[in-house]
Amino acid sequence: MTLGVPDSAGVPEAIAAQTRIAPYGSIDAVERYLTAQPNAIAAVIVEPIAANMGVVLPEGRHRVVFSYRPEGFWTGIALAAAGVAALGHLARRSRAKGGLGGPAGDPPAQERARIHSGRAKV
Repeated sequence: MTLGVPDSAGVPEAIAAQTRIAPYGSIDAVERYLTAQPNAIAAVIVEPIAANMGVVLPEGRHRVVFSYRPEGFWTGIALAAAGVAALGHLARRSRAKGGLGGPAGDPPAQERARIHSGRAKV
């Protein structure tokens, strides 16, 4: 139930109509409910972590610092960088042999290039 409105199938409207909601953090409002109808209130239910309110800070000036540094974070960064470097090295090595970049050192690739360029005597 949110703001006194039954928003799930588990809260019938008849029950929601009997529910009293105090403003967040107001002990005075709860005391007023209890003294106004001392025999009509069966329970006081407190939601310790409000699901739909986010972070609720008390009044006043605050400095909030959000920090997320999992233990393996820098190890993961280092491994990712090493993987990128290894792939770059393999690509340069393959290109030098004529695998990816054309006729650099591979005799069959040089022969194909010579035939396609028109310099080959057939």
